[in-house]
Amino acid sequence: METKKQTKGLQEETAKVAGQAQERIHETKERLGSAVESRKSMVSEKLDHFCDAIRQASDSLRHSNENQIAGYLDQLADRTDSFNRSIKDRRTSDMFQEVQNYARNNPLASFAAAAGIGILVSRIGKVAFSRRSAREVPPMETHEDYLERRIG
Repeated sequence: METKKQTKGLQEETAKVAGQAQERIHETKERLGSAVESRKSMVSEKLDHFCDAIRQASDSLRHSNENQIAGYLDQLADRTDSFNRSIKDRRTSDMFQEVQNYARNNPLASFAAAAGIGILVSRIGKVAFSRRSAREVPPMETHEDYLERRIG
């Protein structure tokens, strides 16, 4: 009898914890979704500016009779613009689902991408840290400054 009560209590507690975990997961997804949505808008705006700059460069090259390079730039601008429209038109939840499906279907590629991103982030952090450290280190004292300080 006591064991049944303990088992029932344990099951109730487990259900309660599972419910709380589901709530946290839902809240986290909501916050992440809104953060991604705002970043998506920012990236889309920057891609619009990038496409405009590429098209201006293409026009400039075309005026200089560099038609082949101008054509390549036009293709780049068109593909970038197409990618940008596809990002604008997708819901964030759909994008998350596509990433999850890709990761499940291509675990090796996903692992390689994650490793590459990790390496890139560590490199960026290393460079940023070394620049900050370089600014914090005082300049070396010259021999004349040392003598001046010691002798007075």
